[in-house]
Amino acid sequence: MSEKKTKFFSLKSVPPELNKLIGTALTDQEFAARLLADPFSTIESLSLTAEQRQAVLNAAGAEDLTEFAKLIEEGLKNPLLPDQK
Repeated sequence: MSEKKTKFFSLKSVPPELNKLIGTALTDQEFAARLLADPFSTIESLSLTAEQRQAVLNAAGAEDLTEFAKLIEEGLKNPLLPDQK
């Protein structure tokens, strides 16, 4: 019998606003689809700092929410300007 291993990562270093964003995406498929397809428009009305917005935008192009969340976390640890990607 083989066990399927689930990839797990911690978002402890992610601010509450971004944890809420990711949490909403995990529970609302329509929101998740919009966030992955067009993060800029999806976060436009949210109260995020410039650094948080940039981290979300740097995660654009992620294949799924797991990758999206990891890229946000990485973006907060190592912020890049859009033209440095």
